[in-house]
Amino acid sequence: MLLITAAIFTSLMMNFNGPRLKGQRAAPDTFDTVIRPFADKSYKLKLHIISEDSTRNRDKNNSVINFTHSINGKTSVVFQDSIYCMTPWIYSKDFDGDGVKDILIFHIDGARANARFYLYLVKPLLKKLVYVKGFEELPNADFDRKNKVITSMGLFGQSQWFKFYRINGKYRLVNLGHSFISKTDEEDNKYETAMKSIRRKKY
Repeated sequence: MLLITAAIFTSLMMNFNGPRLKGQRAAPDTFDTVIRPFADKSYKLKLHIISEDSTRNRDKNNSVINFTHSINGKTSVVFQDSIYCMTPWIYSKDFDGDGVKDILIFHIDGARANARFYLYLVKPLLKKLVYVKGFEELPNADFDRKNKVITSMGLFGQSQWFKFYRINGKYRLVNLGHSFISKTDEEDNKYETAMKSIRRKKY
């Protein structure tokens, strides 16, 4: 039997196996968060909030992600992305089951705290960060380590819906089906039933 309330699920979602990485103020109206995703410290990822005032306008990208590599005194840009970031938060958690903590950059939340994140898979051997397109559309995403399934739960009214995904070899989200809706204050076994069906199908 499964009973998942909004508070319990939000607590699970935010447990990213480590503290939120803190940023540094670069100028009075800007905010930077810098991390080094690999043991090789010549690689650096920086989240730059262009203006704190712009976080109030969700229709425009307000932030820039820069992934750079510095060697022999020279710095090259590996990639640069423009995103909307409501709050400059970065978390780490494995979302593809390879045992390496990936990078989640906060995107947005809603009236029911349906938090969404951008996901970048960390590939240390390849020295790559791989953006997973569409992950930022999944509210309250979490990773079921036992079943190696990405879960997404959206809250609305007195109900919650669940959807299930995996990331394939081309780093794309695959919808596994078996979604369902349940009441937030009732016990049911829909989650276990969905996991059994996914295990049997062996996606």
